[in-house]
Amino acid sequence: MHLSKVDTYRLKDHKGRVIDLLARVTTVSVETLRIVQAMRAAAR
Repeated sequence: MHLSKVDTYRLKDHKGRVIDLLARVTTVSVETLRIVQAMRAAAR
């Protein structure tokens, strides 16, 4: 297979979707930390 025929993934073509995904991952991470901290505080 010749490399010129391979359809490469280009970040710029999916910029909006990547930004949305990063925002979602960040939101889930922050919320997870809040839940864990609340659980630790409640256990005391």
